[in-house]
Amino acid sequence: MSQFKPTLRLLVRRSPGGQDEALRKILPERIFELEMADCVDELEIMLKGTEPDVVLLDLSIPSLDNKKSFDAVRQMALPPPVLVFGPKENLSLLSNFIKHGAHSMFFLEDDPDVVTHNIKKAAEMHRLAKENEHLRTALDQRNSAVGILERLGEAMSTVFDMRRILNLTLKVVRRALDCEMCSLYIYDDELGSLVDARDLGFTEGRPQMELWQPGSRNRDAILRAAAQECLDSGKPARFDNSDEVSKLLPEYEQGHDGGQVNCLITAPLTVGSRKLGALVAANRLDGASFSDRDKDVIASVGRQTALALSGMRSLDREDSFQEKLSAQVQVATDSLKEKNLELKMRLQEKEESNRKIREMAKEIADKNSSLEDMVKQFSVIHEVSQVIGSELEDEKLIRRIIVETGSLLQAETVSIMLKDSDGCLIIKHAEGLSSEIINATKVSPGEGISGWVLEEGKPILVKDVGSIKKEAPDKKTLYHTDSLLCVPLKIKGKVSGVLNATNRKGGGSFDERDLFLLTILGNHAAIAIENARLYTAIRESYFKTIKALVNAVEAKDTWTKDHSDNVTNYSLKMADYLGLSENQKDTIRYAGVLHDIGKIVISNSITDKPGKLDDDEWARIKEHPLIGQRILDPIDYLEPVKVCIQTHHERCDGSGYPFGLRAHEISLETRIISVADAFDAMIHSRPYRSALSVGEAVAELKRSAGSQFDSAVVGSLLKIIEAEELEGELHH
Repeated sequence: MSQFKPTLRLLVRRSPGGQDEALRKILPERIFELEMADCVDELEIMLKGTEPDVVLLDLSIPSLDNKKSFDAVRQMALPPPVLVFGPKENLSLLSNFIKHGAHSMFFLEDDPDVVTHNIKKAAEMHRLAKENEHLRTALDQRNSAVGILERLGEAMSTVFDMRRILNLTLKVVRRALDCEMCSLYIYDDELGSLVDARDLGFTEGRPQMELWQPGSRNRDAILRAAAQECLDSGKPARFDNSDEVSKLLPEYEQGHDGGQVNCLITAPLTVGSRKLGALVAANRLDGASFSDRDKDVIASVGRQTALALSGMRSLDREDSFQEKLSAQVQVATDSLKEKNLELKMRLQEKEESNRKIREMAKEIADKNSSLEDMVKQFSVIHEVSQVIGSELEDEKLIRRIIVETGSLLQAETVSIMLKDSDGCLIIKHAEGLSSEIINATKVSPGEGISGWVLEEGKPILVKDVGSIKKEAPDKKTLYHTDSLLCVPLKIKGKVSGVLNATNRKGGGSFDERDLFLLTILGNHAAIAIENARLYTAIRESYFKTIKALVNAVEAKDTWTKDHSDNVTNYSLKMADYLGLSENQKDTIRYAGVLHDIGKIVISNSITDKPGKLDDDEWARIKEHPLIGQRILDPIDYLEPVKVCIQTHHERCDGSGYPFGLRAHEISLETRIISVADAFDAMIHSRPYRSALSVGEAVAELKRSAGSQFDSAVVGSLLKIIEAEELEGELHH
């Protein structure tokens, strides 16, 4: 394999606020030359003007321009490899570009040596691909030329008419070189000059050279001068542009009488030292200049034509013309064989290059397959981390971690062990273990595998637990284990517990990749558990503070002592009866305690008034739901609770306050609290009335069902009251 050149040209399509400095740190200037493009248009211009070894696509900021830039590179005839890069949190985006044809990817945090190696490897593959394409093009051109020459040789070996030979030559040249015009000049020994083949004879007033069209005198003079110069030198010649062509006859001005010659190519017609003429072709139809391949073709045609003309001229003098022609054809055949041998050697080189490319492609395919596996696993970890990171309740969170770990690793048994007040590990939750094992397990630091991980703070993989049992036969386990993973749960460098996974489903042992994945998951789990603990502590602190406010409200009004607790208890019983979710029950638990917190700012002269309230006093009482909502407004997590507090005096028929909502506009949690609030108020005395009996309160609930209260909610409370009366639990 050839060595890399000292500097590789890298074209970088960077995102806004690009990572220039970070790139230059990991890509040394002695190896890489960086060119930066800030947008798709600039990238396309630079691709047309340069030929980079590798294109780097910055995916730090997801945008539509990323795909447009990628497509612009891929649309090139022989596109350079594209390496995508960005931050690790954009892993899924980078992976998507790999699936759609990007060569590979890297992160700016990666080892510079690894990044440099990958870029060099991509550049080497591109170099081999370009060489391969060049060889393929050269071989196709060579095969085309050989085919043309073989057909020309076969035709000339059977033609003995000079006019037909000349016409055949011009046809072959024009077809092989795809040129606008071609001409053939014959050397006249008596005149000592070249004669245009068109002047050799006419048939019914038409020139015999049927492929040559009339042109300007200046052009004809330039072509004749090119033919003469070629015949004098005895070598093929090529003129690539109009300036070089004009040097043939400086005194003539091209184009003023038509027939501009932009480029031309010539070949002598010679056999040994004999000068027979010259062949000239001008102006490729595609506007390009003639190539070295075109030069070889016209030279070969010139040799074939010279041999045929030589045979024609000696036919009258010698009877052995056919033998000489055969000898000349043999010379041409031998030359073709040499060319074919050269082509075979080039083809072998091409096959060797292809073999190396296939080996490299297989290596890349294997690495891509491994990369795809890792990408899938990282994607799963990312999804799992998002799931567990969104759960803020301890018990639910730990159960979720257990389930996701078992699914990720296909483990039979998964457990989370956390430190207790003694510093020992106890099983907080587990899947695949019996309750007896969970309750009986307590591990001291340094004891067993879990204790070692707790003490050392390092993850461990045990592929064969049986080997440990042989070394320490006195160690007893409560369940069968073949293969085991154990990682620490760390927060700020301190181990708070361990995450265990044992026995892969379907047999087999865990490996280092499984340990790597579980370690990452364990880090996320530790953070999530700590966040849930802090969230719970904050909620409890908030609730205790607010509960103190409620106690203050009830302390100033002896008539409503224990009212909030009673409302909460009845509301939760109705929630259970109606099958509400845990989240709805939490809302009811908080709202039941806090529903009358707004009364803290209302004067005792109003709340304890024994007679009827006047309009102003009644208006003040009706403000307490909104006052309660404002008191709790800074506490974001109580948002559903604030809605209940605002609306717990609304009525199903729309006659309630403060908004006059109707049944379908009032949440079910609020409708439950409204019924519980009214029932408890009715069966307890107030300054303006005596307490009702349970029977009287029930009758009032039935009367108001469907108008003030939700009928289904009233029905649930009646069932609960009936059950409690039977059990003797309800007492006034």
